[in-house]
Amino acid sequence: MHSLSDVNAAGKKRLESVLIKPVNSSTPPLVTLYVVPGCPLCDDARSWLRQNNVDWQERDVANDFGALRAMHKLTRQRLVPVFEAKGRALVRPASDELAQFLG
Repeated sequence: MHSLSDVNAAGKKRLESVLIKPVNSSTPPLVTLYVVPGCPLCDDARSWLRQNNVDWQERDVANDFGALRAMHKLTRQRLVPVFEAKGRALVRPASDELAQFLG
C-alpha cells in the first residue's frame, strides 16, 4: 500500500501522503496522484503508473483537507483519480491520454 498509517493523540488512525519512488532515484516525482481509499479507478491509476515506471506522490483527498483543496483548486471538481504534472491536471484520463500527458 502507498500510504502510511499512524495514530493521532485521540487514538484515531490517520492516513498520510507518501512519496512513491524507486530506491535509486534522486529526482522528485513528476506526478501527483489524488485518490480516495477503496477507489477501484485509483487502483487502476496506480497500476498504470507502476507498469509505466512513473514516479509519483499520492495525496488522499478523503483524509487530507489540504489535498482536497489543492485538487479542487486545480480542477474545480471532486472526482478522482486526478493526475497532476507540469502544472496541469487530468481527471480520470484514458490510458492514451495519460501517456500523451506524461510523455
